[in-house]
Amino acid sequence: MRQHFLLVLSLALLGGGLGFSGSRVLVTPQGSRAPAWRPQRAAASAPPMMNGMAGLARKMKQKSLTPLREAAGQDGSPVAKALAEKGKFPPETKLLTSLKKPPRTLSVIAEYRRKSQNCGLIADMLPGKIMSRDFREGGAHAVSVYMDPSTGGCTEEDFEEIVTEQQSALGGFPGPAPVIYRDVVVDEVQLAHARACRADAVVLSVGVLGDDLQEMMAAAGEFGLEVVVEAKNEADIERAAATDAPMIALAGMSVDDAIALAPAIPEDRLKIAYVPVYDDKNLIEAEDAWRLRDAGINSVLASEVLFKFGMGDGEHSISVIKAIRSKGSVKYARASGAYVGKGEGAKEFLGHLEM
Repeated sequence: MRQHFLLVLSLALLGGGLGFSGSRVLVTPQGSRAPAWRPQRAAASAPPMMNGMAGLARKMKQKSLTPLREAAGQDGSPVAKALAEKGKFPPETKLLTSLKKPPRTLSVIAEYRRKSQNCGLIADMLPGKIMSRDFREGGAHAVSVYMDPSTGGCTEEDFEEIVTEQQSALGGFPGPAPVIYRDVVVDEVQLAHARACRADAVVLSVGVLGDDLQEMMAAAGEFGLEVVVEAKNEADIERAAATDAPMIALAGMSVDDAIALAPAIPEDRLKIAYVPVYDDKNLIEAEDAWRLRDAGINSVLASEVLFKFGMGDGEHSISVIKAIRSKGSVKYARASGAYVGKGEGAKEFLGHLEM
């Protein structure tokens, strides 16, 4: 229990791949929106405490991988087979191709998770196969499955359901979306597990891996996995840009900080940012996504915001994805009104308008 608490604490302090901490929002009696604090520009380098927490997160995660290592040692297990086939997989660009859109157009990564960063287990979470279908119907360009037991709570069974459901759309429109294995990846056995789960890509954190980032990226390629490199400050961005990573994600920061740091990512890389979730009854998060788009972000990962209005039959998550993708603008249209008309905004999407 103590180890679990320390891992969750270290991930929370790091941003832990959890996405934006976001600006906390206060709703005044009149219903207006006021930030509880104004985020500052991200530091150019990680403070010593953050480096220490990264080391702790990595150490604790290593200890939690015993079951995977045991599976890797069993002849004929999917993980053992993946390890044996390392280096035999061709390079893939399925995720990059799916997320890359015309300029000033936003692609969406919809994330499936069973745990909330702040509230623990998400009540009445629908099965992965249902949410996977709804993500695709909403127009998501990729699906992320948050596998870390402490902060994401998804299982192999969830991942299998989602991959199988996406593959059922072969030959249809929209077709299958690539599936991302999202975890605190610290060991090659996790890459083998991702391969065994039929993942298309993995997320690797600069802050967690440090000097081992390049080696883990190379190993992921040998398993046929694309890589999204996660950066939490300007120093992380510089390290990510020094690699050949085609996709760099800004995480663990506010929307304002992501907007400020977006220009630091080279223009030849796909820029990803995470959409926060606010504790209110509006869909301000869609407006944040539009701001990110206007600042040059190419793709956003929507996670807890997809479940903000409850499960229902999954219709709410479809509406949130459509709202994020809509042609809305913070200059000409606001998302600060009540959640009415399903909150979808305009029926046209920027990708459709510019193509």
